Order: sequence, then structure tokens, then C-alpha cells
Amino acid sequence: MKKILCLLLCILIFFSSGNIFSYAQVMDEWARPAYKNLIDKKILPDVLMGEKNLKDSITRLEFSHLIITYLLSNKNYNLISAKKEYSDVNDTFVNLASNLNITTGYTDGTFKPNMNITRSEAAVIANNVEILLGTSKNGTINNFKDYKFIPNWAEKGVGSMVAIGAMSGYPNKNFMPSKNISRQEAIVLVDKLLKNNKSNNLIDAFNISKNDEYMNKVQYDFALSNIPMSKYKIDTVKHNIFLTDIEKRHKIYNDFKKFVPFSNNEILVSPNLIFDDVNLSYIIGIEIKKTLNGKLDQRVFMVKVYTDNNKSKIESEKEYSPWFTVSK
Repeated sequence: MKKILCLLLCILIFFSSGNIFSYAQVMDEWARPAYKNLIDKKILPDVLMGEKNLKDSITRLEFSHLIITYLLSNKNYNLISAKKEYSDVNDTFVNLASNLNITTGYTDGTFKPNMNITRSEAAVIANNVEILLGTSKNGTINNFKDYKFIPNWAEKGVGSMVAIGAMSGYPNKNFMPSKNISRQEAIVLVDKLLKNNKSNNLIDAFNISKNDEYMNKVQYDFALSNIPMSKYKIDTVKHNIFLTDIEKRHKIYNDFKKFVPFSNNEILVSPNLIFDDVNLSYIIGIEIKKTLNGKLDQRVFMVKVYTDNNKSKIESEKEYSPWFTVSK
């Protein structure tokens, strides 16, 4: 029995060591606190989660996701229309970054999403976000031995990042402006930007709850808190809404409004509660009824939508939450 226990203990130690080793392979120790902090603050985007080697260079698409998630956590831009800008990518984060003049593409109309990004480029993009947030600073680049090699278009961005404390040089006192920035360096950069923002009043990056022409904030919160399909968690739904083209959401909304009412009760829907997932779209709405004793009850419904040749086919079958009494 003792031999069996010893054998099991050795196996556990072996596999535990292996996991620690493999985890250390993808990230240096100096980057781990920043990585953990961005996860805790819900700022680390999905494209940098999972089995990623964070020592590798970050791509233009990945950096767009990272810097825009940071921006959205400080200022609510998530429901504005972000038009497609480039011929080689249609990505909500990239489109929003371009629409807000945070990033730019190339003269041939491409964005080159899989191309790596340099330290100079990262500094300029990060500073463009800080300008929007009102936290950009003036700084100098003259303390770097290679300051003459920093492009003119990057001088202000690099100077700002240095003044903020988000970027610095190497032990040889060079900035190395043309060097690709790694994923872990980009994560540390954003973590330092976060710490520079003294307010710390972070918001939900993908928050949609507000008073608008479709619903009020309380109704949005109610709909998101009572999603009928258990496989959809609130954060996943909000993220998917952000990723779904806003024009498509409005079209499905208008198609639904033309749809023959499935109930005599009051139905509330909003384009801000419509999202894509795989090959389907989903509508989340609220059904409100007046009971015999004068109370108002409401429940959340969820319906699938198939899109074919730009036409919406709305399923008749729906998922429902329980009824809740909201007023007497």
C-alpha cells in the first residue's frame, strides 16, 4: 500500500512540475503580475487568453483588441457604429480603433492584421488612447542613446509613454524603436497605463445598460440577468453583442418589429440585445403582462434568427425565463 501511495505521489509531483514548467514557458515572471491584473480587471481580451506564447511578438490585430478593451474599460464607446475600414479584415475592435483615429491602415486599403507591431507603433497607438482619455503627457526622448532613430511621427507618442512610465529603454540606454513588441511587453504597457489613470473608476468594457429609446437601464439589467438559455452567461452575451455588426443588429430588430406578434402582452426588444453566435443570431427581449389583480409581471425571452440572403427568418419557438412581479 505504501509503495502505491509513493508511486501516486511521484506521478502527481511529475505532472505538477510539468504544468509549472509549461506555464513558465509562455510568460516571464516580470510580466505575470500585469497579466493577472488585466485578467482581474477584465481587460485582457480573448485573443491573448489560452495557450499563447506571450513571449512572441504581438500582432496588429491582437494589440488593437488589447488597447481597445482598455479604452472601453475607461470610456463607453462600445455601442457606437464602427464601420469596416479595410479590405483584409472586418473586426469590431480594429474598426473601432480606426474610426476613433487610434490606428491607421496602409495606402493599399489593408490593415495587415497579422503583421507584428514595433515599439514605436505601440507607443503612438497607446498615446492616441491616452489623448482620448485626457491622460496623455509631454515627455522627452533625448535620454535614449538611439533617440535619433525614433521616427518623427513617433516622437510624441514615445515621449508620452516615457513620461507616463509605461515604456522605458533597455539597460544599454537604447529605446530600440524598430524592435517588435512582445505580447507580454504589450500587456505590461497597458497595465502601466491603467496605473497611470488615477481615477481607477473602471467600467464594464461591454456594458449596454443605459436609458435609450428602446428600454431603460433597469430593463436592460433585468434582461441580461435572466437570460433563458443557460449556456449563455451575461459577460459572453455582452461581448458577442459588441462583436455583432451594429447595422445587422438594427436590421434584425426592424425585421422582428414587423413580425406577427406572438403574444397579446407588451413586447420590448432592442438592437442592443441582439447578437451573433456561430451561424445564428439571437434576440433577447422582455414580455410584460398585467395580471388580474393589477400587478405587472415580466419575463425574458430569447429567440433564434436565421439570416439568408440578407433576410431574417425568426424562429417561432422561444426560450423563456420565469415570470417576475415588478410592480403592484
